[in-house]
Amino acid sequence: MHYADLHMHSIHSDGKLSVEEIIEHAKNRNLKAISITDHDTVSGTIEAVQSPNKGSLEVIPGIELSTIHQGEEIHILGYLFDLENKDFAQFIQSTQSHRLERANKMIEKFSSVGIHIDRQELSKISQGDSVGRPHFARLLIKMRLVHSINEAFEKYLTPGTATYVERYKLITMDAIKEIKNANGLSVLAHPGLIKNQDLINQILHMKIDGIEVYHPKNNSVQIREYYQITKENNLLITGGSDNHSGNSNDYPFIGSVKIPYTYVEKLKEKR
Repeated sequence: MHYADLHMHSIHSDGKLSVEEIIEHAKNRNLKAISITDHDTVSGTIEAVQSPNKGSLEVIPGIELSTIHQGEEIHILGYLFDLENKDFAQFIQSTQSHRLERANKMIEKFSSVGIHIDRQELSKISQGDSVGRPHFARLLIKMRLVHSINEAFEKYLTPGTATYVERYKLITMDAIKEIKNANGLSVLAHPGLIKNQDLINQILHMKIDGIEVYHPKNNSVQIREYYQITKENNLLITGGSDNHSGNSNDYPFIGSVKIPYTYVEKLKEKR
């Protein structure tokens, strides 16, 4: 049986692996298909699609959009959208502009508490076009102001800290519409992380196409529940490792959570 991992991140957002490294790991783990679902950017997925080194490895265009619904953060995965859709490209560019604006405001706040954030160093760490809090955290570790990612978030990068800046709030319904307008499929990401599980039913009414049933943060009870929801509502099933790590042995590593390739075929059939 062939398998796919449809959720992972590269250096184009908050992952630690380059696209070529991801492709190599995926091939070594005998995956038939992957999707690089970087946060609010498609540069990584485009690089993977165009890579001459992917060989027989199938690359499904993907993205993970950070949204808000009723005050709670909801992530929406997009798959198989038209990479040449100009409206979608403009939409992604807009989300990037909001991320950059937030990063600039955070740099100003760090300066106000006596911490100088070197923009060039931050750019080197992010390596891509999607600057986020994890990149600030890694820079703070490099500056020896904190010892870990968790400490960086606790001291500087969470609501209530002096250097936190609230991000632009993309409405969940709008994200789903943008993906559909680009002829893509929208999937509710890691539903097990949603605090108010009642919101899932509300999102189903937004005409979402599927649910990420298989994810490291979905426990066994939730997996059965989400699987049943997909069957009752004729929704697509996806899953993946949500890998961010640069160490191939750190769980969840690429391919540690995978789905039968038949689910990928169903994605392509619906599109």
